[in-house]
Amino acid sequence: DELARRRELIRQRARRRREEDEAGREDLDAYPDEEAPAEEEEEDEEEEEEEYTSSEDELGAPKLKPVFVRKVDRITLQAKQREDQIALEAEEETKRLADERRRDTLKLLETE
Repeated sequence: DELARRRELIRQRARRRREEDEAGREDLDAYPDEEAPAEEEEEDEEEEEEEYTSSEDELGAPKLKPVFVRKVDRITLQAKQREDQIALEAEEETKRLADERRRDTLKLLETE
C-alpha cells in the first residue's frame, strides 16, 4: 500500500515536471528574441520549493545496506593518527642517525 502510494506520487511529480517543461518550451517559442518573463520563473521556483520535502530525500536516494568490515581491517581515526605519529618518529630517527653518522665521519677525518 505504501509503495503504491509512493510510486503514484513519483509518477504525478514526473508528469507535472514534463508538463512544466513543455509549457516552458512553448513560452520560449513565444519569446524567441528574449527569455521567458522573470515572474513566471519566480513562480516556478516557489512551486518547486513547496514541493520539496524530506520524504522526497527518502524516495530519491537509494538506501544503502551496511557493509561489514572485520575489526582487524577497520581503520579508525585514532589508529590512523597513531600510524602517522609512528611514521613521523621513524623519519625523525633516520634523520637523527644520518646526522650522527655525519658528525662521526667528520670527527674521524679531523683526527687523521
